[in-house]
Amino acid sequence: MNGNLKIECGLEQVSDVMLCADCRKATTLFRERCMGCGRANVFTVRDVLDGKVDLAEVTRMAGLNWISSVIDQLFADASSEESRIAA
Repeated sequence: MNGNLKIECGLEQVSDVMLCADCRKATTLFRERCMGCGRANVFTVRDVLDGKVDLAEVTRMAGLNWISSVIDQLFADASSEESRIAA
């Protein structure tokens, strides 16, 4: 699997990005599995924001910091891209 997956999206698509609880990264689906590690412990950013994911279950002992870090980076990347397009 690809360990250097780069997901590019605008602000309107950030909520549809998949997150993998096993490799703790943003990913896309490949046959309902993470493109990075191949495991099926994936969910969308929208599911996190809507409270549809049992975060204690999917993160186990990993904590939640990785989720907020990934989401922050996605929003930062999308915001800077929107600024560049508008300029």
